[in-house]
Amino acid sequence: MLNKLRVAPHSSANSQSKKIASVNLVSATVFLLPDKLALIQQLCAQKNRRISDLISEAVDDYLCKCS
Repeated sequence: MLNKLRVAPHSSANSQSKKIASVNLVSATVFLLPDKLALIQQLCAQKNRRISDLISEAVDDYLCKCS
């Protein structure tokens, strides 16, 4: 069974989020396996980061590597 995670980045304290907040954003819904979502939640809790910021940064990094 997959868990639904809605991702909508918005501003926070770090500089990357400030850059992201200055552009027009859209939201996305992703479906993740429960263990993957739990791992993301645990990582964000350890680093005191928002899930949306982590995923937004990861997607941006991935797209930069692919292009």
